[in-house]
Amino acid sequence: TLCFALQHNNDPQPDAGLRRLWEFATFECKSALTARQGARTMERFLQYATSPAFAKLVNAREFHLLEETTIAGTQTRGEMASIIVGVEDWRSDGEDVDADAAARKFRWLLQRERRPPLEGCWLVREVLSLDEQYLFNGDTGGTTTD
Repeated sequence: TLCFALQHNNDPQPDAGLRRLWEFATFECKSALTARQGARTMERFLQYATSPAFAKLVNAREFHLLEETTIAGTQTRGEMASIIVGVEDWRSDGEDVDADAAARKFRWLLQRERRPPLEGCWLVREVLSLDEQYLFNGDTGGTTTD
């Protein structure tokens, strides 16, 4: 549902998708998506939730759920789910396809709340571009030719 909301970010009103994400993201997730600038208020979140990696999710032409892993809850935290989402044909202005856009993958980490008032609700703990995740990982087996 959140991917669909971000795909149609300005429907039915401007930034409706980002507003929905705000409602279901943890404070830590809001902080990470806005470079620690927009976790406290929705207005600041809307202003700063434009990191180049995350922006590829907003106004995407297509997305696909590729892989899901569920981790059982414990006594100290609720059940968790890791979902890999493929995003294609990103539109920077909502209309034109970005010529340099390749398919990207994002990992969404969700956690089910165990305590009221949000008991049973799944919250977004993290949205991570897998391209950026491996950018600084020297152990991915990749080589450079530059």
